[in-house]
Amino acid sequence: MGTYDDLKQQIIGKPERHYCEFKDANNQLIDPTGPKAYVYNPRGVLVSSATPTQESTGVYYFTLTLTTAATSLEGIYQVWWEGTIGGGFITMDEPHYFYVKTVPWQVETPDEIIQSVRRLIGDTNPSSYRVSNIDMYYFLQDAVDAVNAEYPWGNSLAITNNSATFASSPCVAQKALYKLKTLLLVKESTLSDSLFDGGMVSLGDIKVDIAGTLRVRSDDIKRLSEAYDKLMYEVKMNHMTGNEINTYVTGILNIGGYEISELSYSE
Repeated sequence: MGTYDDLKQQIIGKPERHYCEFKDANNQLIDPTGPKAYVYNPRGVLVSSATPTQESTGVYYFTLTLTTAATSLEGIYQVWWEGTIGGGFITMDEPHYFYVKTVPWQVETPDEIIQSVRRLIGDTNPSSYRVSNIDMYYFLQDAVDAVNAEYPWGNSLAITNNSATFASSPCVAQKALYKLKTLLLVKESTLSDSLFDGGMVSLGDIKVDIAGTLRVRSDDIKRLSEAYDKLMYEVKMNHMTGNEINTYVTGILNIGGYEISELSYSE
């Protein structure tokens, strides 16, 4: 089962989605009949049962909120899923485990997330930012909207008077996804802008290979997209570890074998 850091985290008092995939004997996603989920606290007491919602073929979720009641203890909880597939009743050999805690994750302000993105793209000189602050706010707002459309935390970002505010403080998973999605949007924007330069630019007797630069940026975006998709999948399916998320918090994007810690503009 691993250490606490290897488990999905949930904070008492905050809603959290729990996901499960149902597959047939050929390892293909399939919809069960009568799916159910049961949640047990560290004492083995049933604290919640749910009829999950279907998100897509074979993928189901339910939203769990643990109150401060006596049954909501800190520690390792279990989720047992069941359903009927092909006329046969199926259960789990081992449950999904998750760790419940009362201390919230450290959160970052919109400006701190934006500055972290600036460090990753090498845009760190306040006197000559290549991406203005207001543009960064809108990139972050688009990122927040995109992430919440894919995983409905219900969060949003409001921009007023050249400042930005989250509707609710993001948890560590939200923060990581917002940061990565913002980075993706910024780099996609610079790539699209560079496409208008064509394949080769001549400066006197010097020729600059713009096509090579575009390939490098395109490769960066591809790796970022793969990392984002994997992170979102792991968050949804309850397998994201605290250590993986911490790499985003410290500014080093490392997930699924990809280390993306030096993504700067290619000139």
